[in-house]
Amino acid sequence: MADTTTRVSVPLDASEVRALVAMARDDCRHPREQLRYLLREAAHQRGFVVELVVPLPAPEPQKQAA
Repeated sequence: MADTTTRVSVPLDASEVRALVAMARDDCRHPREQLRYLLREAAHQRGFVVELVVPLPAPEPQKQAA
C-alpha cells in the first residue's frame, strides 16, 4: 500500500506554540501528534470524517516522581 500521508507546515506564533506544547504535555503526546489529534477530532466533530481510520498512538502513562 502506498504512503498516503502529506506533510503540512503550519506557522504558529509563540503563544500558540506554548499552548500546543502544554496540551501535548498534558496528553503525553509529541506536539506533532497533538496537533494531528486536534485536527482529526475537530474534523470528526464537524462531520468531515465519519470514522477515524488510522488510530493515533495512545498517550504514554505519566511517570510518578519518587
